[in-house]
Amino acid sequence: MLGMRQQTPSGQYNVYAPNNVGTPLVVNLVSTGTRVATVPATVTIPAGSSFAYFTITAQDTVGTIQIQASANGYTATSVNMQVTPPKFVMSLNTPRNTTAAPSGFYVAAADANGNYHPASENVTVTLTSSAPGVATLDSVTVTIPSGQTYSNLVHWVPGAVGTALITASDTRAVYYQYASANSNVTVQTPSATLSFSGLNLGVGQYTDQYVALSDYRIASALTVPLTHAAVPRASTPSSVTILVNSYYEWFRVTGTVIGADTITASPAGHNPATGTVNVGLGRLDNIGSWPASLAVGDSVLVTMYARDPGLSPRFLTAATTFTLSSNANIQFVSGGAAITTVVIPQDQQFVQFYVKALSSGAGSASITNANYTTYTNSVSVFVP
Repeated sequence: MLGMRQQTPSGQYNVYAPNNVGTPLVVNLVSTGTRVATVPATVTIPAGSSFAYFTITAQDTVGTIQIQASANGYTATSVNMQVTPPKFVMSLNTPRNTTAAPSGFYVAAADANGNYHPASENVTVTLTSSAPGVATLDSVTVTIPSGQTYSNLVHWVPGAVGTALITASDTRAVYYQYASANSNVTVQTPSATLSFSGLNLGVGQYTDQYVALSDYRIASALTVPLTHAAVPRASTPSSVTILVNSYYEWFRVTGTVIGADTITASPAGHNPATGTVNVGLGRLDNIGSWPASLAVGDSVLVTMYARDPGLSPRFLTAATTFTLSSNANIQFVSGGAAITTVVIPQDQQFVQFYVKALSSGAGSASITNANYTTYTNSVSVFVP
């Protein structure tokens, strides 16, 4: 099938022989209705090949005809070709945000069933928008070049929130005029996003998160207010600024008071984004390399992380001291000396120290801080 004044692609139709020909084979081509479609008078299969391509060109009459092929010494063959009124087909990205960049789309030449075909002449397409305030076009016409299936040199530009009908039409008053193509496009308010939907933090712990916008097209720096629940449990800056040619900005969330908080980012022209923060007692669970047993006189290096209530390691806003307690069978050691406290430095997540076996029996230990769940563990001490 073809639309009027369309043609088959150069590599779509061919005549072929059962085997490679030894000498060039001239194949005669005939259209049974040249007002409907035409073909070249002949096509030659080259020596050493078994086929040759040819092009069928639709004319100015709707109908179905045969393309017949014959050659000396070969049985003739044929193929049917239907020519229909032509029409345009469009493909547009929708919906788009008010802040989105211009969106390219194409207009294609097609038959009545919507199958794309190369045009056999330059075809001028007139483009209109039913609501230029919602969707504008950067060109009022575009040309599908002869031999090409489509043109993609036009863009629609999102404007105000709403819906617009984009129309591609052929304004020529001719019987091979293309039927118009229509496509509704929607422009919507963009939504901001936060890099978290829910966070766990201990008091005095922090994490860096970001607020992002849906599109990159920011003409000037945009200030994004950050607000909290009625009784804030976490702290953030009051706002962040997203710079030109960016689409996101980082900010710090710090746990301050035990309880639940909601952080809302509200950039102008965007739907706001929210994320929850649960501030609770920190955890010290899963101290790395804690031994199940130790020989008297031996020691092992352990690593203690400051963890949030969900057990994720977190950075600390200030140096934090933890009290170490043990029974007589073990002791805590750092730098070769017994210790009763350890400090996780500011902007760090962990500290390392040693557990040393002193005498056989069950060694027990606890680690405490007012803002953390008390950590307890044990180790079996034996005489080697």
